[in-house]
Amino acid sequence: MSDQEKWVVGATVQLETVTGEQLKGQIYAYDEWTHTLVLRQPNSNTKSTFPFAFDMRMVRADSITQASYVRAPAADAEEKISPSNVNVQVLRKKEHRAVEEAKRAVVQVGVGVSENAQKLFDAICRTMPAVWQKQDILVLDAVLITPPYRADDCRLVGSVADPDRMLQRIKTVVEGESKKLNAN
Repeated sequence: MSDQEKWVVGATVQLETVTGEQLKGQIYAYDEWTHTLVLRQPNSNTKSTFPFAFDMRMVRADSITQASYVRAPAADAEEKISPSNVNVQVLRKKEHRAVEEAKRAVVQVGVGVSENAQKLFDAICRTMPAVWQKQDILVLDAVLITPPYRADDCRLVGSVADPDRMLQRIKTVVEGESKKLNAN
């Protein structure tokens, strides 16, 4: 019997996973290519007032240690388990936010830099805007920190109202973070 025949759409099943998690739900779909079972479970959002809201849970078949059928599917099960009402506009907003967040995260990772350089960059970003320019760190569009990223490697590259104070502030941050990194 194939996995597709084993997982009958519309049937209610009780599952246990390799982590010991107990799951119960109606089989919504089974993807034979990825060996993934999709369970439709009661909505876990207690604030939801929409009566046809469900949680969808994807479970890899190879992570299931025990499975038992609680209820066989009704004759018209595939018609009854049609997709719930989905607000596409909300999903698009979530997708857009996720993509923007991923783009921001990608530019925060230095290419070809040491682990300590990345940690220094992350520490600087917690208090002030910084970007990677190849292997250099540009802080506040005004101070460039070049490898090996010591206080002496900081120099002004942009115009600011109080350049000496700005440069000294960045140097102090670099010195402090370098001491923390070297202590670990």
